[in-house]
Amino acid sequence: MGYIKERMTLLFSQRPIRAFAFGTSAEILPYIVAIDLTGTDTTVTYSLKAKVRVIDAWVICTVDNASGTAQLKDHDDNAITDVVAMATSSAVARATVIDVTDWEEIKGNNLKVTKNNVADKGWIFVVVVPINA
Repeated sequence: MGYIKERMTLLFSQRPIRAFAFGTSAEILPYIVAIDLTGTDTTVTYSLKAKVRVIDAWVICTVDNASGTAQLKDHDDNAITDVVAMATSSAVARATVIDVTDWEEIKGNNLKVTKNNVADKGWIFVVVVPINA
């Protein structure tokens, strides 16, 4: 049984992620970028390791704060998502808008998350797909 478990772990930890051009249909493997919003900064950045397109995002709030919000932005501060509520501890809130004019970011650029104030705490999970440079 140990051999099978080791082989399955190896198999799932080495799946290739292939970039593709968005002019054709393709099977792709998205991945999730988890960004920690539990600190006191009102702007948090994540440096991308590849050119990606954002296809989904949601927030999990870790404290109660009635005015809590978060918004995902590109490196030029253009909004990628709408403003998402971060008001109730343990609540999950999904972005309902992805701006298709700003949803692509290149390797080395930052995804930015802006919070309403320093008391807003939680995590944002961003689903991205790699695309050709």
